Amino acid sequence: MQLSSPSLWLFLLGGAVLGFGGGSYFKSSLRTVIATGNPGSRAGALTLFFLAGYLGLSIPAVGLGLLAQDVAAKTALLIFGALLVAGVAASAGLLLRRPQQAAPAHTLSTPDSHSVHEGRHAA
Repeated sequence: MQLSSPSLWLFLLGGAVLGFGGGSYFKSSLRTVIATGNPGSRAGALTLFFLAGYLGLSIPAVGLGLLAQDVAAKTALLIFGALLVAGVAASAGLLLRRPQQAAPAHTLSTPDSHSVHEGRHAA
C-alpha cells in the first residue's frame, strides 16, 4: 500500500490531532478512575487502569505482527479491522442493554455550588 501523494505537513497535522485527542482521553480517563474509587483502593484501581492500557496497546500490535507472518499485510489489516469492529459492536450492545444509573449528586455540582450550599458565597 502506498499513499498517492505523501505529505509531511498532513502527517504532522494528523499526529498532532491524534496526540491531542489521545492525551485528553487519557487525562479524563485517569481523572475518572481516581474520582470514582475510595482512597483505600485507589492504587489497585490505577494498577488495573495501566495494565488494561498496556495490554490494549501491546496485544493488538503483537497479534497483527504474528498474523502478518502468515498472510499478506492487507489481509492481516482487514482481519484486524473486522475484529475491531466486532469488538466495538459487542461493547456497544452490552452498554446499551445496561440499565441507566443516575449520577451521584456530588458529580453534578460545580466547585462554586459547594461553597454556596455551605453558606459561603463564591467570589
